[in-house]
Amino acid sequence: MRRAIYQPFSGLINVILTRPISNIGNDGILGSSSFTLNFINSVYDDLNKHKQTGCVGIGRISEKYGNAAELSHIDSPEDDDAFHKKLDNEIHNLFSRIPLPSDPMKAALAPTEDELNEKAEAELIKEAVREAYLHKMAAKKAEELRLKWAAEQLDKSKSAEEYFRHRTEDADHTLEPSTTHPQTIVDATDTYSDDRELEDELTIQRSINDMKERIKVLEGRLNNRKRS
Repeated sequence: MRRAIYQPFSGLINVILTRPISNIGNDGILGSSSFTLNFINSVYDDLNKHKQTGCVGIGRISEKYGNAAELSHIDSPEDDDAFHKKLDNEIHNLFSRIPLPSDPMKAALAPTEDELNEKAEAELIKEAVREAYLHKMAAKKAEELRLKWAAEQLDKSKSAEEYFRHRTEDADHTLEPSTTHPQTIVDATDTYSDDRELEDELTIQRSINDMKERIKVLEGRLNNRKRS
């Protein structure tokens, strides 16, 4: 609540300025103007009324104590100095109860709790983005390695297919009866080993074909990923 400040001459000035000019007398000593007795009495009455109601306002101060709110310090310089000392002591006592940090500048520049929370959230978001990026790069690297390995296997399969094709043709040519040379007796163990070798070659050929199919599937996935 704002304390009302008593101004001793403001009421007198306002009353004098608001009084009718006709109340001011023109007769005086040595030609100077003077106030009539009725005018002085009316001004005195107005000042008494203003003194009683001048401080009634914000907070509705009582008319009885409206003009007595610790304004005795304006009566003399000694009272004024005593009032200032009392006010300084009260202010000092008020602020002395507030605990001050050892380093006020450091405490003023220290981040607040909200700033620390925002920084922690930003670090979490940054860490999540970093993990997602590393995971994406690792997946891309693994896909490149798989494609490289598949390409190498494809090259090997092409050369192996050519090799096994020639072996198969040679085996078929060997099994045909010769018309120019007399037929020789073949050992059963040699025939079994040749059949087993041919069967192994056919198995490998089927594996190569399966590998080609898998390579096609991997290439299709890679193309789809590049498009997306």
